[in-house]
Amino acid sequence: MLPSPNRPTLTPLGVSNFINLPVCVATPAQPRVVIVIDPATLAVRFWHTLPLPVPKPTIPPGYAITGKTAYLVTNGTLDPTPYAENTPLGELNIMATGSYQVDWGDGTSPTWNGPYGFEGLPWPNGSIGHTYDVTGNYSVIVVENWTASWTLGPATAPWPVSTPRRRSPGTTLSSCRP
Repeated sequence: MLPSPNRPTLTPLGVSNFINLPVCVATPAQPRVVIVIDPATLAVRFWHTLPLPVPKPTIPPGYAITGKTAYLVTNGTLDPTPYAENTPLGELNIMATGSYQVDWGDGTSPTWNGPYGFEGLPWPNGSIGHTYDVTGNYSVIVVENWTASWTLGPATAPWPVSTPRRRSPGTTLSSCRP
């Protein structure tokens, strides 16, 4: 019987004519890449994507009387529902709190009044008010500033960071009457 190229044959020194297999050269193991996710960095990135509420201020009935207090109605929210997002580290929760500042538009000092940590309501329950001394038209600007705290798995922190000011569309008094 003739030897088969795929079958070993016996020789005086042992077995020969093994199946010819490719040689595998060992390659060094690739280093494992470990990505470290910092909970605070993740929280900050999520914070900057939040659609925070913007106030829609009014001063009913749309005008003020010189020498009498005009009351600002903020039509906003200072304590929105906590924001939640699933992350590789667990659920991220951000609790935001707002406060208002007001520029009454008549050049009185200080230019910005506040912060007000409550909603402005109409007369007779209003608590954010201003008295105009001169008749005229005024653009009133309301800004809502935000601070927050966050939790992510076992990590938690109060956040002394505030967002850039978010301006309202503003309200214009059509006139300040004598």
